[in-house]
Amino acid sequence: MTGIVEAARAAWYAHEARTPDWDAAEFARTRDEFVQAAAEHAEDVLGAPAATLTWSYTPSSRLPESVEQATALLEDDDRLQYRVDHSQGGCVYFELVRACAKCARTQVDPVDGMVTLGRLLAEKGEAA
Repeated sequence: MTGIVEAARAAWYAHEARTPDWDAAEFARTRDEFVQAAAEHAEDVLGAPAATLTWSYTPSSRLPESVEQATALLEDDDRLQYRVDHSQGGCVYFELVRACAKCARTQVDPVDGMVTLGRLLAEKGEAA
């Protein structure tokens, strides 16, 4: 078992050695640009009502190393999620994440417009 632990630590240290040290201002600027991109994407997909959403950057410690994410809370525990996977050429995912209290799982569905979002939210309301 220690072989995998040593290999993982070595991978981490090698990654850290290749990663430039960002100062706090550079990180904040990059984070703010990503959150702005999430807001613009939401407005492109959902229209003007999306301008009222408040987006939050998800810390990278909670994500795979090649993924960036921002979320916007809707109601209850429902949220929109804007994800970019840099390992897949910057593939963008725009999804509704819904928590199911009865089944203790999370449902994630792609959102491609206001009608789709409305349908997904209505389905949750009908299931309750």
